[in-house]
Amino acid sequence: MDYDDRIDDAERLMEIIKQAAKEGAMEVYTLADPSMAESAKLACKLLGIPATDVIGPITEAIASHLDNLNKDDIVLAGVPRTGKTPLSIYLPQEGYKVANVRIVKDVELLKSLFEVDPEKDTINAIVLTTTRKARQRV
Repeated sequence: MDYDDRIDDAERLMEIIKQAAKEGAMEVYTLADPSMAESAKLACKLLGIPATDVIGPITEAIASHLDNLNKDDIVLAGVPRTGKTPLSIYLPQEGYKVANVRIVKDVELLKSLFEVDPEKDTINAIVLTTTRKARQRV
């Protein structure tokens, strides 16, 4: 079984798929570029190669969810390493629908983030004060 973790152009992708066809192999791929994934899917289908896109369905599900942030009860948006993930795991156990959106320098913000109801853009004053005081002590 061969493994290639550096497929960055369609030509190399087609070489690999043609080789798989010659060997009677199957393709299991995790191509982050949607156009490359679509090319792999079509080429495998044309050549009769069994193929599985591992990451595509996951990426589509996440993208679909992030397009619907306004349906969540809580949207946690912020820079990495600020405690969003543990909170986004805990809150659903309390019955809330929660989205966790990273804000990263040089990465465009999701348009759906601006469609979230402004009423959800709040924090309890007591919680905010407690958090700020705790940070001052550190």
